[in-house]
Amino acid sequence: MRLLSIIGSFILIMSFSMFVQSIYLTNITSEQFLSSVFDKAVEKQLPDICEQANLTECSDMNSVISQICAKYGETSQPCIKIEKQYNEMLDQKEELYKKEVFAGFSMFKLNYWLNLALKFGIVFILLGILLIYLQDRKIKTLIKKVSIIFILTGVSCLLFRFSMDSFFKGQNIPAEIVENFFSGLMSFEMNVGLLCLVVGITGYVAQRILLKEKTKQ
Repeated sequence: MRLLSIIGSFILIMSFSMFVQSIYLTNITSEQFLSSVFDKAVEKQLPDICEQANLTECSDMNSVISQICAKYGETSQPCIKIEKQYNEMLDQKEELYKKEVFAGFSMFKLNYWLNLALKFGIVFILLGILLIYLQDRKIKTLIKKVSIIFILTGVSCLLFRFSMDSFFKGQNIPAEIVENFFSGLMSFEMNVGLLCLVVGITGYVAQRILLKEKTKQ
């Protein structure tokens, strides 16, 4: 029966790691995330557009377009031009999301498969826990092994986060790319790593306390 525990531990480690990483990757491949990056890029152009059009309100692109069209007229060249440019940018954003640029995969497809990985991750996590439990059908043993897996996952996340930090400091990577993509990843790895360590250590200590209490009895 020890084989069940080994298989369950392996499945749990792999599926939990897959589940954790898929959470962040699903987010950064979502259409909402791409839209937020797109909106930030547009916002950086607003001051120049407002200065050229002599506008005072530059909160967002729709407001700028409304002001330009109101100032020069709906059929004016400035109004038609700014609306056309903005619509082209929106079309490019949608095309970018569905264009197959990652080894034959688009961000849309990647997001779809990552969502599936999240769901399968949950199923395999439960399967791993079940197999570990079937080893000797003791809750304390299950808590101990799951806690150790949480601790190992937390340590690996923190090691990955700090190795990424060292990598970026030694590379000539544009600050905007780091800010939009990798800084979020490093924050995520740090938070997940700390959370897994806290949960793992708490579970392990609780298991040891329960074991001592049983021994005393």
